[in-house]
Amino acid sequence: MRKAVNPMAKGSLPGEERHDLLRDLSGLASDADLDGASPLSTFLPLARHRRALDAENLLIRGGRGVGKTALFRFINEASKHEGLVSRLFPGLDLESVTWVEGFGQSTQHPDKTVLDQFADESQDDGLRMFWMAHLVCRLFKEGVYTVAPPEPLWTRWREGRSDPAAWTNAARGSLAKLSQWLDGMDEHLRHSDRRVFVSYDYLDQLGLLSSRIRNRFTASLLALWMSLVGRYRNLRPKIFIREDLFQAGQEAFPDASKLHSRSMSLDWTVEALYRMVLRHMAARSEAMRQWIGATSRRIPLTQDDPLGWLPPEHLPESGLPSQKSFIDHLVQEKMGKGVKKGYTYRWIPNRLQDAHVSIAPRSLLTLLARAAENALQNPMARYHRLITPNELVDALAHTSKARVTELKEEHPVVARLENLRGLAVMLDPKVVIKKLSQPVTSGANHKIDGFDDDGRRVLTQLVQLGVLGKRSDGRIDVPDIYRYGFDIRRKGGVARPV
Repeated sequence: MRKAVNPMAKGSLPGEERHDLLRDLSGLASDADLDGASPLSTFLPLARHRRALDAENLLIRGGRGVGKTALFRFINEASKHEGLVSRLFPGLDLESVTWVEGFGQSTQHPDKTVLDQFADESQDDGLRMFWMAHLVCRLFKEGVYTVAPPEPLWTRWREGRSDPAAWTNAARGSLAKLSQWLDGMDEHLRHSDRRVFVSYDYLDQLGLLSSRIRNRFTASLLALWMSLVGRYRNLRPKIFIREDLFQAGQEAFPDASKLHSRSMSLDWTVEALYRMVLRHMAARSEAMRQWIGATSRRIPLTQDDPLGWLPPEHLPESGLPSQKSFIDHLVQEKMGKGVKKGYTYRWIPNRLQDAHVSIAPRSLLTLLARAAENALQNPMARYHRLITPNELVDALAHTSKARVTELKEEHPVVARLENLRGLAVMLDPKVVIKKLSQPVTSGANHKIDGFDDDGRRVLTQLVQLGVLGKRSDGRIDVPDIYRYGFDIRRKGGVARPV
């Protein structure tokens, strides 16, 4: 049953109420960061999620923080409620799907350091055999098919998961039997009218210090599944993959170009991002839901069992309700005074987007949570507004540093932007290449990035990642979401808060 929230009375918020609301707002975090919390009350189901779950889409593309892991967690939780998945994603018949983790962070899989050593000593066909053997054993382990895999593979896999070379060699000697096992499993699934989705996540953690190993692991996995999906209709992968690994994989084997039509991106629109924020805010408290529904700028919420409170299905850029009315209510209409000041609802996404115009949901939540922390120290907003433009600007520096730290964990080469610290955009490409050719060798989090002194290749990689942008005249730009984190200036820009 759904019911609307009644708006609060007009007027300024008492100090105690504002403090409680700011505490709620400061607790915003992405679904992946909400340890132990159920994603049912915060995850926002979108049309793109339905496309991602379609059986014919094998790859789900996106960088760190776009919600790949959150989607998987949500599906696992939603599947516990009869009929919920079918209601949210009609036409996909996901109720007949069994999910199996083909690779992830859990102890069900070999340690990543062990796998890196294994890959360094193996040919490409050995990596492909590794993925096939691991797939078969994981399917049997999870009860998808009750016929045991051929020996000695099963025994070696069960007893020696820390030694992938041993059970990969066992699989190599049982290739025909492995194919027969998969044939029998597929027939079993067809007769029982069941399907299996095998999920692969955290592939970017393989070969963390070697892009060559990481790309080989990914390419061999993609090659395996391209050979399997035409033969086994009831067995499908869901491979959560970074955009750069996807691009590298397309160049690695024949027919890899077909992967593009079997993939989809989890990039977010600005409308979806603001709806996601409303969803998270509404889950915080009754007081926050009342605030969302307050004044003439109110945003109507609806209640759903078991999903909790949901924002409107559509949130246009302007009007009532809209993206603009929401941010006007939260901050104020413009980032300061005067006709040249920009609208706040546009300022926020413009500062958070990378060079590919992509925004990570985690960055938006971090920005608002940090602004609320700033406001708790000196709550100066008026009426029902919770934060001020200055608190938002101050939060941007923190958000940029958090995003930089996050990205450096996946891409150690990003740390080379330290060499641009103190410069002002737009940057001369020759200067950038020279400075990027210098590896960053200091700091507790230093990691070998594998680019040596090849500054041109570093620049190409950072442009591909969206960390740097290249203008039509060749000059190099640094998006604000990364610029602040490395203290890179913008000529004529507004002085930053200290």
